[in-house]
Amino acid sequence: MRNKHFDGREAVRYMLSALLLLIIIGIYVIIFIFSEQAGETSGGISYEVSKQCVELLDKLSWQEWSVGWKEELAQYMEHPIRKLAHFGEYGLLSLAIFLLWRLWRPWSRRVFWGMTGWIMLSAAADEIHQYFVPDRNCSMLDVCIDTCGGIFGLFVGLLVWRIISRKKKRHLG
Repeated sequence: MRNKHFDGREAVRYMLSALLLLIIIGIYVIIFIFSEQAGETSGGISYEVSKQCVELLDKLSWQEWSVGWKEELAQYMEHPIRKLAHFGEYGLLSLAIFLLWRLWRPWSRRVFWGMTGWIMLSAAADEIHQYFVPDRNCSMLDVCIDTCGGIFGLFVGLLVWRIISRKKKRHLG
């Protein structure tokens, strides 16, 4: 006999929840691994990403930039790319947390502030962790950037949820 309290939609919610939980754990692991890297290693990775971005820009410009210009541009872009990575990883984290929450519970301003606080605490814990890593420091600016990325992720989540909800209403109505 079929359990009337557990239908196909409920199974999908459980599977999505498990997937989102794995994504959240994965993002926390990635954040920890990046924070665990010594300053020189972390800076080197950011610089390599910057060089790849400059190479892409060079190809898109249809010009042959000089090696010196590309080197200078990569050095200039390294810091903003590092900060953008902070913003992005916390944006993805909060988006996944939002979607997991929203699968099971309603949304409210109180939940928004709770999630914002959680992201801020996560960012602060990450920065405190970096304080104990060689050649790294604890940066309040990074906590702010991470928190802003988290808030952005929440807004993206809200937007996506509303779009999906409207499409469902149109489809059903």
